[in-house]
Amino acid sequence: MSPRVFNIPASAPFLRVLIDALRAGKLVPGFPAHRDPLELARATLYLPTRRACRLARKVFFDIGADAVILPHIVALGELDEDELIFAQAATGELAETALRLPDALAPFERRLLLAQLIMTWVKSPELHGAAGTPLVASAPMVTMRLTGLKGQSVEDLLKREGNGLPAWLLRREYRSTYRDTLSDTERVTAGRFVGQVRPGLARVPVSVEESLVKDLQLKLGDELTFDVQGVPVVTYVASVRQVEWQRMQPNFYVVFPTGVLEPAPKTFIAAVRAEPAASARLQQAVGRELPSVAAIDLSLLIKTLDGIFSKAAFAISFMAAFTVATGVIVLVGAILTGRVQRLRETVLLRTLGAKPSSIMSIFVVQGALLGFIGLLIGVVGGVALVVGALLARR
Repeated sequence: MSPRVFNIPASAPFLRVLIDALRAGKLVPGFPAHRDPLELARATLYLPTRRACRLARKVFFDIGADAVILPHIVALGELDEDELIFAQAATGELAETALRLPDALAPFERRLLLAQLIMTWVKSPELHGAAGTPLVASAPMVTMRLTGLKGQSVEDLLKREGNGLPAWLLRREYRSTYRDTLSDTERVTAGRFVGQVRPGLARVPVSVEESLVKDLQLKLGDELTFDVQGVPVVTYVASVRQVEWQRMQPNFYVVFPTGVLEPAPKTFIAAVRAEPAASARLQQAVGRELPSVAAIDLSLLIKTLDGIFSKAAFAISFMAAFTVATGVIVLVGAILTGRVQRLRETVLLRTLGAKPSSIMSIFVVQGALLGFIGLLIGVVGGVALVVGALLARR
C-alpha cells in the first residue's frame, strides 16, 4: 500500500476527526473492510505526544467504538514536561501508572518515518512539476528580535541619543532562515560563509546582509544576541552578503547555519512558477490537501501594480507632451519677440557706426552660446533618462 498524506485543519478537533475518518474507511481506502470487532487491531496510529495517545483511547471509548481491541497507538514525541512533573509529584499506585504509556519511537526511526511521508507529498503530481509548477525556491523562516549589539543591550542603546543607529532596526522583528549553502541571489563580499555547526555552540557564526551591516555599524566578528521566541542565541558576524532583492525569491537579512534553529518554531515558505491554468490547479490542490497552508498568487499582485504603473506612465507621458507643446508655443513667441529686438539693436549699432561684419559676429557668438547651453542641458537630461530606465529594468 502506497503511503498517503492527509491534513486536518487547526480549527477541527484533531483526534476526533482522525478516529472518525479511520473508522469510516476514509483515512485508508478499504480499511476496515468489514465490521469485524478485531479489525482495528491491525492498525497502528502514530500520534505526536504521549498525552495524545492517552486521549485517543478516551476518544475511542467516548464515541462508542465497537472494536474489541483498539489499534496500536505509538507516540512520536518524547515525554511531555507536565507529565514528568505530575509523575514526580505522585505517590503510590498513581506514581506507577502515571507514565505507563507505549514507548516513543527512537529519534532516527521517527525521522525516517516523517521523511517517507514528506517525500510522498513532494512527489504528488498535483503539487510538483508534473502539473507545470516547478519549485523555484523554499526556505524555513524563524522570527526573532535583536536584544544585544556588540556587548550592549538594545534597551541601553535606545536610551542613548546620538549613537547613529536607526531605532527601527533595533526594535523590528527579524525573520531569518538557516541553510548550509548560499542561494543564487547571494554573494559573499567579506568573511567566510559557515553553513553548518554543531548543536549547542556558545557563539553561532551568522551571515549578515551588507546594508544591515552598514546601518548597524557592524564589522566581522561583532557580536549579536537574538531572542528566538524566548530563547537567547548569541551570534557573531562571520560573513557579509550582497543580496539581489529584485529577484522574486525568499531573501533574508540574517542567515544562520544548520544545527541551531531546527528545534525552533518556524514557518516554511516556497515559491513556484506556474502558468495561469496550472496556478489555479495548484491552489485547488493546496487547499484540498493542505487547508492550513496559505497560497498567494503573486501574478495578480504584479498585474495590479503593472496597471497602476501603466496609468502613472500615461499621465507622465501626457504631461510631458503638454509641456513640449507649451514650450514650442513659448519658443515661437520668444523668437518673434527676439526678431523685433534684434532689428532694433541692428539699427542702433549701424547708427553708432558698427560694420555689418561686426554685427554678424555679435549675433553668431550669442547664438553659439545659447546653443551650447541648450546642448549641455539636453545631454544631461538624456543621460539621466537612460540611467533611470536601466535601473528600472534591473
